[in-house]
Amino acid sequence: MADEQNVVRGVSWNEVFSFTHIFKSFKMAIHSGKILLALAGIVLTFVIGRFIMDPIARGISDSSVVVKNECWSYWTAPSRAAFLEQKEKWLEDTRVDRLTSILKTLPGISDEEAVSLAKKDFKKALKKARKGLKKSYEDTLEEIEKNWKAQKKAVINLQSKKERRKQLKQLNKSRIEAKRRALQTYLAGLSSLKELSGAGVFEGFLDWEMTCFRNMLGAIRRGNFVG
Repeated sequence: MADEQNVVRGVSWNEVFSFTHIFKSFKMAIHSGKILLALAGIVLTFVIGRFIMDPIARGISDSSVVVKNECWSYWTAPSRAAFLEQKEKWLEDTRVDRLTSILKTLPGISDEEAVSLAKKDFKKALKKARKGLKKSYEDTLEEIEKNWKAQKKAVINLQSKKERRKQLKQLNKSRIEAKRRALQTYLAGLSSLKELSGAGVFEGFLDWEMTCFRNMLGAIRRGNFVG
């Protein structure tokens, strides 16, 4: 009887390897309904943060503004204090100077007015710059159409049908090209203003994650799997 007490009749492997419980939890977690619910929660959190929390936070203070590549700047900065100093310099000086330069290129805004507006009320200056860029773009399109109609009228009076067709084709091509350049200038201006205005926390996080994703795809295309 004493010997029978020392006989191993069976082994409870779940107790021996207790870490295997994690696989049972994982099996429950990969249930399709739970995965979809988790994804819906993530999307809902981002939507609320991006379109509700970010505007509220930015309306209260510029301290939550995320500058371009802020995560990378924080990572490469020698210290947190150095990063904060760099960010403050960008918010207080660099972006103000760049916005001033954009305002100076817009019609109807003097150099003195551009400097004063950018320093006193940055958000108001941004709105004025957007309106100015839009008006400048619309005026450019109007001028292109005006010149095209005048030149077309002159070409129609040509006696040679072949020459008239050739000139009209060239005019239409030049008109399309001029509109394309005007649109590129307008979009480049809007892109610069968006960069100067900065992003919210959730928007900045999404931009950073997309940058990391693009870098990952680029590394895969180059065959760089180990970094």
